[in-house]
Amino acid sequence: AILSQAVYDPNPSVRAFAAGALGELGSSGGVAPLTHAIGDEIAMVRSVAAGSLGRLGIKENRPLLQSLTRDPSWQVRAGAVQGAVGVEPELRPRDGGIAGTAATLTEILTAVVRHLHALVREVDLKPQEWMAAIQFLTKVGQTCDAKRQEFILLSDTLGLSMLVLR
Repeated sequence: AILSQAVYDPNPSVRAFAAGALGELGSSGGVAPLTHAIGDEIAMVRSVAAGSLGRLGIKENRPLLQSLTRDPSWQVRAGAVQGAVGVEPELRPRDGGIAGTAATLTEILTAVVRHLHALVREVDLKPQEWMAAIQFLTKVGQTCDAKRQEFILLSDTLGLSMLVLR
């Protein structure tokens, strides 16, 4: 009961901690306070609440989690993806951490290489264009840190997140 009340605390750190703890406890009694926390003004609280809601494993929460994949904050979108993995057992990682049901890591990477080669041939990629792409990806990686995952934002921008979560 104390944790359920703590999602209403004025301090966002307390709200985020409470949301995380509710997910760890795994009780369906956490649904209402977590649903409230998903509407929080602070992205960190919304993100933790989304991940926790998914950890409860209640499939009826999937539409709410899917709606959060369109949140303006990359943190919330990442929490929503994490939550979706909790709700859908078939999305849980297998084969060394790759989430999915149809492909292994080897199959995924083989397809990526095949499609990249086809792209290079299709657009007749020049060395300076290739280097520009490498520099772009390097900059994306350099802007990532413990709180900021730019590859998720890039995935969202490219429309990949929605294709995966459809």
